[in-house]
Amino acid sequence: MIPIVNFVVYGYVLRRFKMAMMGEAQLPEWEGWGEMFVLGLKYIVVSIVYMIIPVLVLLVVVVPSGVGTRGLGAPEVWSPSAMIAPAFVVYLVLSAVFFFFVPMASARLAATSSMGEAVRFGDIYRRIRMVFGDYLTGYVVLIVIMLAASLVGLIPFVGWVLTVFVSFYVLLVLASIFGKLYALTEPAPAPSSE
Repeated sequence: MIPIVNFVVYGYVLRRFKMAMMGEAQLPEWEGWGEMFVLGLKYIVVSIVYMIIPVLVLLVVVVPSGVGTRGLGAPEVWSPSAMIAPAFVVYLVLSAVFFFFVPMASARLAATSSMGEAVRFGDIYRRIRMVFGDYLTGYVVLIVIMLAASLVGLIPFVGWVLTVFVSFYVLLVLASIFGKLYALTEPAPAPSSE
């Protein structure tokens, strides 16, 4: 919830992704905060890249459609507010579609520390296809948990506090799941020649 500090938290979650890829069950240590901050900042940038189209739809269609012309003294020929619901549904659908790539992109970012690698859409799509059934299951669970956390977050104060802690735990669990799935998309190491 705290700006800037949340970058460190996202960096920590990406460390968990990397540990899951290596088959390690324990949580990472809370050390190297500067490195975690940079990694978390990269995560935010990568997430923005994937979500830019839904956000543009929100800004270009949904927000202006909520502004009517009656207050300007002009007759209102059509009701812009009638556009809000359909446009918002389009925004939600686009968000779900584009966010589908974020867990695998996050795993790629954790594996390489490279934003460029994380936004190579063709590679991310190829990796998702390799583990599609399990990935889809994990994604559906992620969406359900996010919706449930949103509902809990509606409870004043107690809900806000619970949402922070529950969300962090859920992120770590999902990092474990998607980290393991990412590991399945990596080529097997070549046998040693010894």
